[in-house]
Amino acid sequence: MELELFVFCHTEETFRAKNMGMTYSMQDCNSRPATFYTIDAIDPYVDEVTGRDYCCIYSSTKEFICTDDYETVKNKIRHAKNRL
Repeated sequence: MELELFVFCHTEETFRAKNMGMTYSMQDCNSRPATFYTIDAIDPYVDEVTGRDYCCIYSSTKEFICTDDYETVKNKIRHAKNRL
């Protein structure tokens, strides 16, 4: 399966905030495309600042926060698997 999704990546400011244990919004991060060949699990993720729903993707030993919500990612995975 090959699936491209947009994921958040830290800016200098959000990286510093995370390391200092401060709260930050995912909307303060940048986003970039990522191509997944293996997705082990997904989980709903709620931005604690804005309350907006996103999706946490677990692939191998890494976690990625996707710009889409859980249900959207779940449907994209199903659609990608059905194309196989």
